[in-house]
Amino acid sequence: MSALFNWLKNSLDSQFLGLTNQVTRYQEGQTPFSSPKILRLVWKDNQLENDIEHWLESLKAGFHICTLKRNQALNGIEICLTQGITVDQLNSLKLSAEVEVFEIKEPLPQLNLPGVLVMDMDSTAIQIECIDELAKMAGVGEAVSQVTEKAMAGELDFEESLRERVSKLKGTPFSIVEDLISQLPLTAGLTSMCYELQKHNWKIALASGGFTPFVNSLKNQLNLSAAYANHLEVEKETLTGKVLGKVVDANFKAEVISLLSRESDISEQQTVAIGDGANDIPMLERAKIGVAFHAKELVNENSNFQIKHLGLGVLLYLVEIK
Repeated sequence: MSALFNWLKNSLDSQFLGLTNQVTRYQEGQTPFSSPKILRLVWKDNQLENDIEHWLESLKAGFHICTLKRNQALNGIEICLTQGITVDQLNSLKLSAEVEVFEIKEPLPQLNLPGVLVMDMDSTAIQIECIDELAKMAGVGEAVSQVTEKAMAGELDFEESLRERVSKLKGTPFSIVEDLISQLPLTAGLTSMCYELQKHNWKIALASGGFTPFVNSLKNQLNLSAAYANHLEVEKETLTGKVLGKVVDANFKAEVISLLSRESDISEQQTVAIGDGANDIPMLERAKIGVAFHAKELVNENSNFQIKHLGLGVLLYLVEIK
C-alpha cells in the first residue's frame, strides 16, 4: 500500500507529511469550491494506488483530499488542488488504465436525499444490444447489427432504423425473446448500485429503445420504479416484424426524467441519467448530470461525465454524501 493511502485508511492525522506537496484531509461534503481544480478518482485495483500517489506528487502542488466511502468493490477519493494543472498533466492520469477521472465543477446531487436515475438498457444496464442478439438467433444478425451501429452513432434516424431492424424479425417465433430474457448479462455493479440508491429513496427507471419484455423483466428483478420501451407485435406466438404504438425515442427518454421528478416532487438538482448511444443525448442533457457509459465519442462530448473503464458502481461516486 502506498504511504499516502495507508495514511488515509489508517491514520486520524489531518495532515500527511510523506510528500513534498502539502496534503491535508477533509470530510466529504465539505468541498472547498474555491479550489482551482476538483477531481474525483475511482479505481478497483489497489495496486494502482502507488501510480496515483506518484501522479499527485508529480503535480508539485498542494492538495486537500478525502475518501469517498461507498458500498462498492471500488475505491474513490476527491482531490481539491491548491493551484491549477495543465491539460497534459490531467490527461496523463486519464490515460491510465482502469482509473476513472472526473472533474467536478459544481455541486453534485446528494445520495442521502431522494433523487431520480434514468438508465438506458442495451449496452448500459445490460451488456448486449437485445435487437442484435434476437437477430442472431433469427439468422439475420449481420444485417441488423450494421444498422444498430449506425443508429447508436447518430448516423440514422432512430425510429426509422428501429422499424427497419424489427422488420427483419418477421416470422420469428416469440420464444427467442423468452430465451434471451433468461440469459440477460447484467452490467457489473448494476444490482448493488440500484440497491444503494433505492436505500436512499431514489426512483430508478429504464428508458429504452429496446423492447418491453426485457425492461419489464429487469424492472421486476431490480424492483425499479418504472420501465419504458417499445412493443413488439406478436400474432400466434410469432413476431410480425412490426412495432406497436409510440416509439420510445430520444425525446421520449428525456421526458421520463421530467415525468419522474414531477411525480415524486424531486428537484432537478437530484436527477441523473446514464446511457451509451446517440439517442440518449437529450436524456443526458435533461438531467442535472448526464453520464456517458462506455459510449460513442458523440455521447461523451454531450455528457457531464464519462465512465470509460469500470462498471455502473462508479455512478455512486458521482453523487455526494453530506
